[in-house]
Amino acid sequence: MPDGLASQLGPTPHFTWTELGAEKGSPESVREALTQLCVHVLEPLRAALGQALYVSSGYRTPEHNADVGGAKRSQHTLGEAVDVWTKGLSSRALAAKLLASGVPFDQVIWYGGDDEHVHVSWRVDPRGQVLRKWGTGYRAQRP
Repeated sequence: MPDGLASQLGPTPHFTWTELGAEKGSPESVREALTQLCVHVLEPLRAALGQALYVSSGYRTPEHNADVGGAKRSQHTLGEAVDVWTKGLSSRALAAKLLASGVPFDQVIWYGGDDEHVHVSWRVDPRGQVLRKWGTGYRAQRP
């Protein structure tokens, strides 16, 4: 299969390895974690919303994570987290719809202001933690 076509395939019908940040050569553990995130969170959320979700940040190598100012123990570096957005919804509204949908998750971080993306993660023993980015830190707050 040509490399260009392989990068368009993904773990589930609506998410590609490229947009998830796990192109050819990514660790198998990262691909497995991203597959679980897509199966348990992203595909069910997309179905509940009835519209496309877009990944703005997926898997990050530790070096890339440091370059973008990510948390030192970011779930992005394990393939357990992505930042997503959808047309017509603020970060707060998207987080509220996720919570109302009943879709399981490990962590949701929503942002104020004009920011449209929401951080969502999945792991085997999900915490169901909801946080709001507040200044340089985070606080527990439902949208």
